[in-house]
Amino acid sequence: MDTISVRSARRNEWAAILAIHHRAIHEIASADYPAEVLAVWGPLVTQPDLSQFDAKIERGQVVIVAEVNGVLVGFGELVPDNNELLALYVNPDYLRQGVGTAILNELERIARRRRLPFLQMDSSLTAAPFYQANGFEAVRSDFHVLESGERMVCVKMRKKMTG
Repeated sequence: MDTISVRSARRNEWAAILAIHHRAIHEIASADYPAEVLAVWGPLVTQPDLSQFDAKIERGQVVIVAEVNGVLVGFGELVPDNNELLALYVNPDYLRQGVGTAILNELERIARRRRLPFLQMDSSLTAAPFYQANGFEAVRSDFHVLESGERMVCVKMRKKMTG
C-alpha cells in the first residue's frame, strides 16, 4: 500500500467526498440496512451544493480527507462543539488498507489538541466493530434520525480522549 496522507478538505473536493459517502454506504453497509434507509442515508448527488460544505466549516466542523497518490480515498468529520465524531467513510476500493485508521487517528489527534474530554458518535452497525477495535465503547443500541426523518438503527459509542 502506498502512503496515506491526511489533511483538511478543500471546498472543491465536496463532490468527491459525497461520491465516497454514496459508494461506502451502498457497497459496504448494504448488508446491514434496508434499501430505503440506504437511499436516504447515501443519496447519489450529481450536483453538489457547495454551501453545505461552507456551512460545515462556518459552524466550526472539521472536515478532513485521506489521499493515496493524489486520489481521495476517504474522509472524516468532527463537530468539536458536540464532542462528536460525525462521519468517517472510506472508498470501498481501499477498505482494510489503513485508510479508516489514518482518518480516525487524525480526528482523535485534533480532538486531543482541542482538549475535548471524549468523542461520541452514532455508529452504523457496519462500522461499530471498527470503532470498538479502536477503543470506542458501545454505550447502547439506538436510532439515528436522518435528515429526511427516516430512522436507522445505530450504536451509540464513546471514547475518552484524556487520561
